[in-house]
Amino acid sequence: MARRRILIIDRNEQFIEKTRAVMREQDHTIFSCKNADDGVRAVIDWRPDMVLANAHTSDGDDSEFTSRAKDIDPALPVLLLFSTDNDQTAEIFERAGADNYLIKPLKETELTAAVRSALKIRELRLELGVIKEERDSIARETAGSELEREARERFYQFEFFKKIVGIELQRSKRYDFPLSLMLVAYDRSDEITGSPHERELFADLARIIRLGVRDIDIPITFSEETILVMMPHTDLDGAYVVADRIREQAAILPDTYGAVEETTVSIGLVCSDGAPRLEFGALMQQVSRALREAKRGGGDQVVDA
Repeated sequence: MARRRILIIDRNEQFIEKTRAVMREQDHTIFSCKNADDGVRAVIDWRPDMVLANAHTSDGDDSEFTSRAKDIDPALPVLLLFSTDNDQTAEIFERAGADNYLIKPLKETELTAAVRSALKIRELRLELGVIKEERDSIARETAGSELEREARERFYQFEFFKKIVGIELQRSKRYDFPLSLMLVAYDRSDEITGSPHERELFADLARIIRLGVRDIDIPITFSEETILVMMPHTDLDGAYVVADRIREQAAILPDTYGAVEETTVSIGLVCSDGAPRLEFGALMQQVSRALREAKRGGGDQVVDA
């Protein structure tokens, strides 16, 4: 891991020096100060990659430092330091909106693990910011087109999808983070396709999917019968959580149209898991196979490749 800048806000010089020594072994740079006001100035001037902040750096509760720091740098992880672990500790932590908290005295392994996790959180937050900027850029390039109109609807044309998925797969390989694809279809799609209420039923399914995924996820109408969703920074366990939620919601759709007896769906999943040689075509083959297996198994289920 490259050298990172870590800000410590604490009055205990012994703790600061011990932490400095441990972090020096990890090739990180330490800057320290004694109170929240100086800490806010350090966030502005020094631009740290993370903060270790004593929750009580002056008279009273200085946990509002977290919100002040994150107003300056929204991607900044803040870990609060406490000397005791009790109900008040949890209350202050939750109110502050910090990313984690630690109880002193700290073991070296505990400290290094917490710092490593916090720095990883920052990497992911910065990556998500880049993703949003790139998507906004593509949207600006297609402003006023049919592509842009579909983007506003939260479902995208395939050309837009291919641009985004290419970016995400390269990032997944480079930074070794997972990326999942989800393919969704009605179990009775043969009855729905061509029926008088085909459009309404697929609009209902699209609405469920839009509500069930995050802003950074990208759904498209992949074929007349299927909806494909790309979920960056999502491992297989996380993809199952999303897929099961969509499957459960689809099963209880009201029979408004009387078009089919059941509105259950089958869902296929595949996760890239940062694999360096896995390409979009291979992922699509695997997720399509998983969807077919879910349908052959009776439907109303989620299967992964």
